Amino acid sequence: MKYQKENNFPVKYALLPVYEFMTNKIGNKYLDSVCHIVSKAYLLKETKYYNSNDVNDYYTIYNVIFPYRVFTYIINYEQEFSTIEKKDYSIEISEVFDTYEEAVKSRDMKNEFYCPVFVEKYLPLEKEIIKLTENMENENVNSKEKIKIKK
Repeated sequence: MKYQKENNFPVKYALLPVYEFMTNKIGNKYLDSVCHIVSKAYLLKETKYYNSNDVNDYYTIYNVIFPYRVFTYIINYEQEFSTIEKKDYSIEISEVFDTYEEAVKSRDMKNEFYCPVFVEKYLPLEKEIIKLTENMENENVNSKEKIKIKK
């Protein structure tokens, strides 16, 4: 799908969840969010939900499309690849930002609640994502590009 040029959706900064396959105590694998990194995203919709009859008592949910998602695959327990996959998908989040600096402050606060090992591991990918989305305002995001980064 072509988002920016045809529909003029605004581009904002948002916190992109990074997922990794985890294993529970009985050996079942599941996908879990392990940290957040800053990325640009298309803002599709902004919805206000009111908690009461008071017009000032509300929260906002933003529906955004990130042009990339980040997964990690572990192969043979020795080789590990992080894959940045260019794929359009929409999610709902609670914050969007006009500047990279604002997003970084929020990222740092949220990542305090994650294991520091994951944060240190994935934070370098943020630079790659920002570089890939540099001209997002002028491009259509519609390819299925994948980038493998060996860790």
